[in-house]
Amino acid sequence: LVITNNQNPQSGGTTSNTANVQFGATSIIGPANAVVQNAWNHIAVVRSSGSVRVYVNGNGGTQTTNTSNVTGSYAPAIGALYTHAASATPACYMSNMRLIKGTAVYSPASSTITVPTAPLTNITNTSLLLNFTNAGIYDATSKNDLETVGAASISTAQSKWGGSSMVFNGSTSYLLGPAAKANDFGTGDFTIETWIYFSSVANGQIASAGGGPVSGAYYWQFYTSQLQFGANTSPGQLIAANWSPSSGVWYHVAVTRSGTTLRQFVNGTQLGTNATSSHSFVDASTQIGYGGAGYFNGYIQDFRTTKGIARYTSNFTAPTAAFPTL
Repeated sequence: LVITNNQNPQSGGTTSNTANVQFGATSIIGPANAVVQNAWNHIAVVRSSGSVRVYVNGNGGTQTTNTSNVTGSYAPAIGALYTHAASATPACYMSNMRLIKGTAVYSPASSTITVPTAPLTNITNTSLLLNFTNAGIYDATSKNDLETVGAASISTAQSKWGGSSMVFNGSTSYLLGPAAKANDFGTGDFTIETWIYFSSVANGQIASAGGGPVSGAYYWQFYTSQLQFGANTSPGQLIAANWSPSSGVWYHVAVTRSGTTLRQFVNGTQLGTNATSSHSFVDASTQIGYGGAGYFNGYIQDFRTTKGIARYTSNFTAPTAAFPTL
């Protein structure tokens, strides 16, 4: 499946090497067996004045009539059904996805079209353009795909370095990643660290694994004037220390475990005292900027999780440059 919105829906995909698009219960088929495996395929569907045609690599299927009213209250899904069903999730690469509302780029009356020879651009009536290049928010280890939720985005308004950071509005914004073995610390050593900047000092989640319902996954938050780290549901809070941050200031914060000793640091100085825990942290999805303590209101930059190593066990000099990428 390529894209769907599931409400009086349109969807597109390939079946038996044949591209198709579906408006509600009506399926419109492209040229038979035209999709080539292990090669780049240009696929387009066009509707103009009720006439529809599906093209693959410049060749069109049968011209069809369809006047369905395509509406939708669901967010579009790309690369899967809105249900994320594994059976409808293709193993493929995508590039240059463009959705244009109000303009037919190609005429359905034509049985062939000229395939683009350059990246697609933001032409009139373009409502979505995904080149899938130059990502702003990404995992530099290439191990996790991150979803921006709400208004979470790149901002140039504040940054520790590099000219941009992630901005969270304190009400709807966070990052969501899949269950990741990087969060499966078990009983071993680990380090979680990042730079944070409060736009307004208030309760908010820095990060968590599992988002609350996964018992035994970690949470890390600023709550009731404390920096707190623990395990969701059971055993709960493991280490906490009073902290009075200011708005408009960048802070490097870190939590580590070495052996069974937990420590928290702010700008390289240990915050509070050690705590002891041999809790086995479980694998769960990553959330940055939202969790049980609420939405984080501010900026986050250079979030890093290290499994198997306690990078800091005593006071240290906070990083003076961005973390190296792999």
